[in-house]
Amino acid sequence: MNYTSELKKFLTSQYIFAGTRIALAIVIPSIILAHFGLLQDYFLFPMGTSFVGLTDQPGPFVRRRNTLAFAVISYFFVALIASLVKDFQFIVYLEIILFGMFFSLIGVYGTRLAGVGSLSLVVLSIFIDGHLTGHDIFKSLIIFLGGCIWFVVVFLIVSTLQPYKLASQMVGENYLELADYLRIKAKFYRKNENVDTLLSQLISQQIKIKDQQEATREIVFKTRKIVNESTTQSRILMLMFLNSIDLYEKLFTSENDYRKLNHVFGETKILNMMHDYLTNMANEITNIGIALQGNIRTKEQFNFDKALKEIYHEFYEHRLKQINSDNLEDFMLLRQVLMRITDVTDEVKSIFRVFDQDVKLAKSLSTGLDLNKFVPKEERLNRKVLLSNISLDSGHFRHAVRVTLALFIGYLFSKMKFLGIGHAYWIMITITAILKPSYSTTKHRNLLRLYGTIAGGVAAYIVLYYITDHSILLAILLTTMTLCFSLLKSKYFWAVFFMTIYVFLSFNFLRPGNVNLIFKDRIIDTAIGGAVTFLVAYFVFPVWEYTQNLQLMKKSAKSNLEYFRVVMDLFINKEENDEQYRLKRKNAIIDLANLSDNFQRMISDPKDQQKKLETVHQFVTTSHLLTAYTASLSQYAKNEEQYPEIDSQSWKIKISSELIRSNSLLHKEEFDHDIIDQSKIEPDDHVDELLEKRRRELDESEYKDHRDPTKISHLTELKSIQDLLELIYDVVKDQRKVVENYYRNKSE
Repeated sequence: MNYTSELKKFLTSQYIFAGTRIALAIVIPSIILAHFGLLQDYFLFPMGTSFVGLTDQPGPFVRRRNTLAFAVISYFFVALIASLVKDFQFIVYLEIILFGMFFSLIGVYGTRLAGVGSLSLVVLSIFIDGHLTGHDIFKSLIIFLGGCIWFVVVFLIVSTLQPYKLASQMVGENYLELADYLRIKAKFYRKNENVDTLLSQLISQQIKIKDQQEATREIVFKTRKIVNESTTQSRILMLMFLNSIDLYEKLFTSENDYRKLNHVFGETKILNMMHDYLTNMANEITNIGIALQGNIRTKEQFNFDKALKEIYHEFYEHRLKQINSDNLEDFMLLRQVLMRITDVTDEVKSIFRVFDQDVKLAKSLSTGLDLNKFVPKEERLNRKVLLSNISLDSGHFRHAVRVTLALFIGYLFSKMKFLGIGHAYWIMITITAILKPSYSTTKHRNLLRLYGTIAGGVAAYIVLYYITDHSILLAILLTTMTLCFSLLKSKYFWAVFFMTIYVFLSFNFLRPGNVNLIFKDRIIDTAIGGAVTFLVAYFVFPVWEYTQNLQLMKKSAKSNLEYFRVVMDLFINKEENDEQYRLKRKNAIIDLANLSDNFQRMISDPKDQQKKLETVHQFVTTSHLLTAYTASLSQYAKNEEQYPEIDSQSWKIKISSELIRSNSLLHKEEFDHDIIDQSKIEPDDHVDELLEKRRRELDESEYKDHRDPTKISHLTELKSIQDLLELIYDVVKDQRKVVENYYRNKSE
């Protein structure tokens, strides 16, 4: 691992930027208040700032601004009601039920409002006992409201001063994820690597790339400054993002028979050279990502032309010495790999040219795309959507019931005097933070929360025991607060670790000398909250991941059929509809990632809830191969070369028929049995005759050593296309059998 590069990635990321912004927005007013001796009386001001700061999620400016405004209103309203009814126990219980259900259910409108809902419940947890508002409730609430509004002011100022900052960081993160993807791909060219393990790593990385691309699409395609303005910076940002998607497709296409490659060429230097070359390319892509995040310039540090020339030289020398009629197809396979590596290299070099502020190229950008079609859809704020989810058939409603019940039980525990808790807020905060719609996510966060709290509590105890200088403690407070907010979405254990430290330090500043009590309460409350969360998540209307598999399999199968058809239409007619092609490609990749993500979460479910695990795994694997092989085929479909030797129409019918059968089986629909006959037709290709002719030439005459890296023989291309079509057919046939097996093995 390159630790310098990893540090740069973190220090230039949106996470450290957002974390620093929130921390400074909290700490600067706190320092001013402390200077005038008002911090203890006005500590609700920085608390309000922190809540609204945590609400802010990446996205278009207008949506972020509107969400923050809604958050301020929600938090103030919840704090007001909780403070007014705190002495009426029956109303408090009713309050938990109503707020628990409503603020959990608004998640139907998307992740932003889900975040506001969760934090509204945290506000409820803090104000429910009234121990923070004191005697003058309205003064305390106005201070809290002022802190909330203060962060909105900070947000507006920063967004005005740096309108492209977040978009640039998000585009940069796309390149960083692509670099990690390429590093995994490079390992396939090392001898004795476990191909299945690497394939699993690839699928996991695809999930990350999908999530990152979806988030970035929303920002880039929905930010008016980027879409409508004609500035060089906005156009280059758009072009860099579109290029990152095209680069991903080229990386995605480079699926090969790695076992065969290592078996045939594993003892040569060429595969190791490919591994080193791709690793260096990944480092260059990382540099692009870091430069975008940090808004700095970067240049190629690796000499692509020289290194690629050396690989080609090694290939040509080995081919000259070893090629014969028996291994002709092996060398064709290796030449295809080199061709794909060259294509990826050209894509990366063109990205460098764009990033090098090529103004002419940037100003000529015109996507010709209806960008709204590529943006994730969000539910509109209307009453019908909310009401339609008030049913046990709705996953959102079931989650709301679990959250409400867990908060209710947690509050009851706080009222049991023999436990000596005395307050409810940390138990309820723990429940809100941990309990998620997915059992596997809840289970994972539960453990991380407990471990992070214990480790952070011990660290904070040591800090407060040995350090008494207030300046040093304040510096530690600011650092841990920044790290907590920076890591909250990516490294939950470390976020909780640093959160625990800064909470201890904050309480110490407000009420010095209570560290032992804070330590005991925090650990006990976290343990109680975690136990309640686990039991409720397991026993109350649990949504096991296996119940989502069939629906996700249907979506993936449908989008793969549409993707294959649009590629074959392009292959046959050579009339490119770029928007349709990109849409079908996007849908296939997203649906594949969603299916893979659900499968990985299912592995964390209890063993008795991992229904048909092996069969679903086979479907995920075949879907991955189908999408990758189709993407590889698209590279030939998009060039101007004609391939009349391939019976493209027959291949389209043959493969589509198997895909249609799989879709029909998944939906339990009848299908025309003529489709079975269509899946057995034999395409009238002429590639084998050409191969046989080439073998005879090798046997009968001396091999002519042509060395031109820019050209690949027409026969090699034909062989590659035929191999891809045969691989696709084998995969879709295997997938159809997997679907049949899925319904056959009901007891699995």
